[in-house]
Amino acid sequence: MTLFANQASYSQYIAYEIQGLLRRCIEEPQLKHRFWETPINPLIGKVGGVDASKSNPVSGPFTKEIYLRDVYGKPYKITVEDLKEEDVEDVEDLKEEK
Repeated sequence: MTLFANQASYSQYIAYEIQGLLRRCIEEPQLKHRFWETPINPLIGKVGGVDASKSNPVSGPFTKEIYLRDVYGKPYKITVEDLKEEDVEDVEDLKEEK
């Protein structure tokens, strides 16, 4: 069976990209936003690994989670999950941030 590009899931790749960017934020804040000011000191304290334990490799979804803590110790979870086209309402989900 050939896996075509439109059938592939890049959730693992995307999760590792996010993890790498978050780890850079530990050293120096990266935020460049027209409303929020870039913090003077980093707010992200620790970034964990990419956890794929909730993925279903046979039928999907391919779920990846990244756990992190801010500098005050509060935990957070970032989830990357591939979606089926029929689960997406419309292309409005990719709008630019307002």
